[in-house]
Amino acid sequence: METLKPLIKGLKGGSSNIRIESAVGIANACAEGRAYQEFIVSLGGVKHLVKMLSAESLTERLPALSALASVAKGIPANQEAIVNAGSLELLMQRLEADTAGERSQAAFMLARLAEGSAEHQVAIASAGAIERLEQMLRSEAAGDHGNAAFALGRLAEGNVKNQMDIADSGAIEPLCKMLSSALEVERIDAAFALARIAESLEGSQETVGACQGMEPLARAMHSESPGERSSAAFAVARLVQRNRVNQDAFAAAGGIEPLMLEMSAELKAARRNAVFALAYLAEGNRHNQHAIADCGALKTLVQFLREGATDERGDAALALGHLLKRNEKNKEMVINLGGMEALMRELRFQNLTPLSPVKGAQELAMLFPPPPEEAEEELEDDTAIADIADVADSLVSGVTGGERRSSNAGDAGERRRSNVGQ
Repeated sequence: METLKPLIKGLKGGSSNIRIESAVGIANACAEGRAYQEFIVSLGGVKHLVKMLSAESLTERLPALSALASVAKGIPANQEAIVNAGSLELLMQRLEADTAGERSQAAFMLARLAEGSAEHQVAIASAGAIERLEQMLRSEAAGDHGNAAFALGRLAEGNVKNQMDIADSGAIEPLCKMLSSALEVERIDAAFALARIAESLEGSQETVGACQGMEPLARAMHSESPGERSSAAFAVARLVQRNRVNQDAFAAAGGIEPLMLEMSAELKAARRNAVFALAYLAEGNRHNQHAIADCGALKTLVQFLREGATDERGDAALALGHLLKRNEKNKEMVINLGGMEALMRELRFQNLTPLSPVKGAQELAMLFPPPPEEAEEELEDDTAIADIADVADSLVSGVTGGERRSSNAGDAGERRRSNVGQ
């Protein structure tokens, strides 16, 4: 790490060319790991990189943005140091730069600073970033859109006020258009942003539906890119919850079968996103319950209950709860697969059910009395029935504060930004 000291010295007192070379060297050094990132901060490199953001030369500002993004990656203390060095005001200025490349890197830097920090989310939004990022989404300049969407997603993550402000800014419409972009990275970033905006806002779900956003998400499930499929599933899980219109639109566009296939993905995060999307597509929707079962999903979910890791077993219990709710055909199929005992065992393991131990599938089946006469189009809740779906729902809201709704596979965009000093 001693090689970092001359680089920091070059930032302090060198010529413009030396400062540029030093910033590039720092960005590259950060790839060596956390110790290098932290050492750069301890040597005082952050304040000099931030100072470079106000340089007259674009060729000097871009390497500084890249280096700062590398220093900030994954280390909250470093992100805090960058904010404390006065970077936010300069980054706001860079969002209005003349070139799309500089605007894009500034947006990516803001996304880095907002990640996992409620305080930074508030500060960035208060500085006016949401309006400027929304304007970038509507820009005709190539390169403006992806990182603007990614930054809005980070600002919306877990922050209800920012979600509301982003929705009110009009960002949902251009984000829905981005779902059909010719660029994979833009499609992924748009799906991530829409998922985060819709975390707590039913109105956002409705706006996405009105903008025909579910159809391109269904198309994305047929993509050859694992990252795009997982990001789409991540968004679908958020956008169809308790929203019959979006559930039906996604199913009609052919999204259910590829979601079922995604449950066999190599990456756990991708499998979990698919399971959550299927769970909420089935929520209160008899047609989707049968369509998902007809694709063979019940067998895979029972297999997860038996062989999956702890989190995957919980995910499968949630999905089966919604697929079995007041659906005698699906309940019988799961009993025949030998999955009812496994389902109840998982719920007891999660300590989420007040029910006494159940000795066998027949006794467990008594929890599911035949449904009353009801309309085929939509299911109604019956709180008098002891229904496993209601218990399984607490896997989301009770255990993990809502964050078990889907994995963060939507963050796949991080690894694709080689121009930002990874």
